[in-house]
Amino acid sequence: MSGPWEKYAAEPQGPWAKYASEEPAPKREGMTYGEALKDGTAAVGHGLAKLAGAPVDLVTGAMNLASRGVNAAAGTSIPQIHRPFGGSESLSGAYDAAADAVGMTPPRYEDLPTRNKFAHNVAEVGTMLGAGGLAGAARGLEAAATPQAPTIGSVLADTVAPIRGTAPTTLAGDAGAVVGTAGAQAAVDENKSALDSSTAGRIVQAVAPMAGGAVGGLGGAVAAGAARPVRNTIAPEAGLPLDRSTGRPYSPGVVDKAAERLQGAALDPRQAAATLRENVESLRGQGVETLPAGGYLSDDPGLINRTDALRRDGQGKAGALMADRDRQLNTEARDRVDEIAAGANPRAPGIEAERQAAAMRETASQGVSEAQARANALAHEQDALGTALGQHVDRGPAAGAALDAEVVNQALRPQTAEKNRLFGAIDPDGTTLRPTQPYADRVAEIRRNAQALPPGLRADVLPERFLSAIDGLAPRIEERTTASPIMGADGRPVMRTEQVNTGGPGQISMRTVTEMWPLLSSAETQARRAGQFGMADNLRSLRHEMGQEVERLAAAGNPEPHAAHAYYAEQYGPTWARGPGDEASLFRKAFNEDPANRTKTPPSATAGRFLSSPEKAQALARILDSTPNPQQGYRAAREYILADLAGSGAFDRQSGRINLRYLRTWLSKNGEVARAVPELQDELHNIARQAASHEGRAQQVAAEMSAAIERQGLTHREIEDGVLGLMTGRDPAHLVEAMLGSRDPQATLRQAVGTLRGSPEAVRGLSRAIAEHVAELASTPNVQRTANDKRPVSPTKLQDLLDRFGPALAEALPPEDMRRLRTSANQLRPGLNRGLGGAAGPAQQDGGSTLAPAGTAIGVMPGGRTIGRVLGTISAALPAPGSRQAEGLMAQALASDPETLGKLLLRVRPQKAPLANHRANGSLGALMGLQNNSN
Repeated sequence: MSGPWEKYAAEPQGPWAKYASEEPAPKREGMTYGEALKDGTAAVGHGLAKLAGAPVDLVTGAMNLASRGVNAAAGTSIPQIHRPFGGSESLSGAYDAAADAVGMTPPRYEDLPTRNKFAHNVAEVGTMLGAGGLAGAARGLEAAATPQAPTIGSVLADTVAPIRGTAPTTLAGDAGAVVGTAGAQAAVDENKSALDSSTAGRIVQAVAPMAGGAVGGLGGAVAAGAARPVRNTIAPEAGLPLDRSTGRPYSPGVVDKAAERLQGAALDPRQAAATLRENVESLRGQGVETLPAGGYLSDDPGLINRTDALRRDGQGKAGALMADRDRQLNTEARDRVDEIAAGANPRAPGIEAERQAAAMRETASQGVSEAQARANALAHEQDALGTALGQHVDRGPAAGAALDAEVVNQALRPQTAEKNRLFGAIDPDGTTLRPTQPYADRVAEIRRNAQALPPGLRADVLPERFLSAIDGLAPRIEERTTASPIMGADGRPVMRTEQVNTGGPGQISMRTVTEMWPLLSSAETQARRAGQFGMADNLRSLRHEMGQEVERLAAAGNPEPHAAHAYYAEQYGPTWARGPGDEASLFRKAFNEDPANRTKTPPSATAGRFLSSPEKAQALARILDSTPNPQQGYRAAREYILADLAGSGAFDRQSGRINLRYLRTWLSKNGEVARAVPELQDELHNIARQAASHEGRAQQVAAEMSAAIERQGLTHREIEDGVLGLMTGRDPAHLVEAMLGSRDPQATLRQAVGTLRGSPEAVRGLSRAIAEHVAELASTPNVQRTANDKRPVSPTKLQDLLDRFGPALAEALPPEDMRRLRTSANQLRPGLNRGLGGAAGPAQQDGGSTLAPAGTAIGVMPGGRTIGRVLGTISAALPAPGSRQAEGLMAQALASDPETLGKLLLRVRPQKAPLANHRANGSLGALMGLQNNSN
């Protein structure tokens, strides 16, 4: 047997014995479809086996090479290793055995016709290349996740690893390599016997697959490389304007070349594209139809430089395109200015001014009389509102005393008395006893915290009488040793130990508890003032324990505790004991410190105390709601608040009217306090609204009066010196010139528009006169620069006029006409960039070799480098294909198509990629050559 299958020959015995045949089988002329399927499957299996067994084959080859060298040098006879376990031969044999087992035995490779051997090798090499690419991809993922030391398998995987990243771009080159490798292997297999007979033949077997793959890959790469310029030249590019010279779409190659040159010319292509887009959107939003040249809109010095170069091409198509665009631009800008109040009579303002001057003299006296009548009526309303508030200015003390009486006499005193009565009824005789232990524990904690207080303060803070009473009632168990009446063996009494209570009975009456409750409240207040918050919390906890005792008695069904607890929880507590920060609670505690003389709560300070903040006012509202007649207390609170408002300056004693500024200041500080008194906040806001209305009307009446008096005293001299004088007896051009040349053009035009507001025709005439004056001052005599022989507007002059008189013109021109002027200025402003361009980007080569793939092929020929240099010089001297079309596209984009310019600036040009995986193809060819010599 000969050929590539000889290494898979079976031993004479065993399951492979049936493959051992001494007689060569006749050559086949072809294969059936079933045989072709089996042979293709075998080609895939053997390709995988060769790839998987490559590491073992490499080691085996190295060992055999070393043993041959030793044999040659030392004259030894170290045997060669054949069919190593895990090598390609053993793995292929395993596959053949499996194929026989399932009835998929393929035809013998040696019996196949040459064309079928070639097809078999194509499938086998393609399998190796594809599986190698997958192995390289898997190796790349594995190495990224868990780096490991290199092995023979990983080295092989890394060798074919380039396939995983470049396979989509190297299809043609890799396909050519597969065909070349397969063809070379088929030729080796056909001449296996002859090649095995000599050393040169073995070298040919080793080198042929690699050389065939190299030649095939090179051919595929050349074909693919040659196809690129053809595609770039023929394929149309969508989304861009047509080539004006041919009427057809530009090809991708032309578009790429234009994009490359524009991006190279721009200092910052992305920023230029962003600025271009922003400027285009702004002008489109203003209704501009003819846009300036895109290069000027980009504000990029490099693109401005290219645009200036197009403009200087006076005889070329680009220069003509730019000149035509300029004419359209200038025409549109000038027409927009002429649209301002088109058809209006510019003399109408003077006519209207003369009519108004005459009418003013006739109606001035009547206007003064009417204005005076309105002023008198307003003064009467202001006096009435001020009198209504001023009557409260001295009632504050009486209102405060009345409010204090409601708080103390109608709420605090009777409610406290009722609370004390109910709690006193819980245990009037002191017969209801409760355990003292919970209180004793709290007393011990209070005494420990009191150690930090100075002795003098300690005596003031601690309710010593109550604490001592609790201490005295608490049991105190002591152990005592006494002699018993029993005599011991020694004749002496036997000693015994007993526990004796030397303290109190361990119970406290509820009467004592209720009597001491107010003392604890006072002690808690003093502790908090001293900053002893821990002790204050303990005192509060002791009071809470007492309250819980009352709750437990109430829950047990005792009527007196139930009544006391219900009154405290539902009425007294929500009103007077809501918490440490509640103003009612603070007032109650301060009042209880000196209820007779009220040194802590003087009656004159009660109203101011509760009406100083919204939270305190809400506490007052709860107190008043708990009285028998709440409305009486609310009337006193309302009177006090109004007196405070009047005395704050909101009522001006000198004028007898309301001072709105002081009124608003008072409301901003105290408005929420009034919310606690029903309907008072609405009353105050109503006073503020009336006062504000009076002030606004007063300003209006004053202005009317001033205007009426001015008209009444208007003389001929005053008319001549005023706006009417400016507009009377002047032609339109001098009228606008006089207004803009006045001391305050903005005020003058504002006054003129106000004067002419009654005559729409005069207002439009003023707008027309301004438009004609602006067109005269801002235009140039170069009528050839417009399409209708009008004088074009100079962007510099128009912008200068807007900078100097923009606010003044805005007083006279309606917003729409003012927008027309500013739009024309914005449309022409990019033209000011002309001549401001900087150095362009890197110079772009018009020429360029298209022989790169062919140059690679020529380079391997004898003398190929010299030939390649000569061809490269000739190619560089010739213009690259599409250069003229690219220049036309650039000119069109820079001159008249900003959208296309933006696309070209942001276009991502294709990157060059290898045309074949030469490293992987060469490695697989070398592997096959090694396997050819491994048997």
